[in-house]
Amino acid sequence: MPPGRGRVGAVSGPLVVSMRMVPEALVTTAVEVPDYGDAVRGEPGDVPVFWACGVTPQAAVVESRPPLAIAHAPGHMLITDVRDADYRV
Repeated sequence: MPPGRGRVGAVSGPLVVSMRMVPEALVTTAVEVPDYGDAVRGEPGDVPVFWACGVTPQAAVVESRPPLAIAHAPGHMLITDVRDADYRV
């Protein structure tokens, strides 16, 4: 399989990444606690940092063509009335 691609059973697809400009001194912190939000502009001393994005599973669904899939649109997460506490074990 080419680099940047993966397969698990019948599901396969490309790895999609997000990129943020991060001050070089904060790269380790950014890796430990990635933040989500609006796009930002790079400043002097920033370096681009990439990590896996939530669009990766969507790309795999498109390529694998399962009979049913439920996902979010890029930038739009699922909204529900179920509380986090309801999922705690």
